[in-house]
Amino acid sequence: MTRTSKTRWALLGQLSAEPASGYQLKKKIEESTAHFWSESYGQIYPELARMEEAGLLSSAEEVGEGQGPGVRRVYAITEQGMDELKRWLCEPPTEDVLRDEFLLKMFFGAHLDRETALAHVDRKIAQLEMYSVLLTAKARWILDSCPHDTVYPPFYIFAIRYGVAYTEGVMAELQALRAAIANDTLLESHRSWLAGRPALDRETMERMTAAFQPGTEPDK
Repeated sequence: MTRTSKTRWALLGQLSAEPASGYQLKKKIEESTAHFWSESYGQIYPELARMEEAGLLSSAEEVGEGQGPGVRRVYAITEQGMDELKRWLCEPPTEDVLRDEFLLKMFFGAHLDRETALAHVDRKIAQLEMYSVLLTAKARWILDSCPHDTVYPPFYIFAIRYGVAYTEGVMAELQALRAAIANDTLLESHRSWLAGRPALDRETMERMTAAFQPGTEPDK
């Protein structure tokens, strides 16, 4: 399944909470899942049409509020759509390809002078620090503002805590790597890091590989 086709699940998930227009869905995604999953208008509107045609959504025209007097089309998830969402949620997640320009630059960092490499790392650390602060503030807002009689807030915060933990772990590693670059001991740092990592035997490697195959489980 391609990255674009997964737009369907992101939209069904958002609409499982309440009906929304295409514009509202874009805003909801920006305010909730954008730190790990975003969608563009060019992905949202065609997929809404396809899902309605497939019977996963219904729609109706409503007078817009807050965006002028125009009429907007609001979509609601159908029973068939909810069944499809639940079916997809039960499937093992697939791994998506990571695209990170910072890592691409650092991969070819042998062509950088030390000051530029350090500047790239410092900028990334500052971005991650701000990111962690913003995610934490969002979790606090959800906990304080969302109705506690619904099933959604605890799982919203689950995703946020994962993001914060991932971000802060990367920050700690970048601090260590920055020090190694500054001291011109990057290779020695890598050797020391590997020395402290467990070596994997063939059986363990095979079990780990099996664990990442969708629809399969490693042997116990």
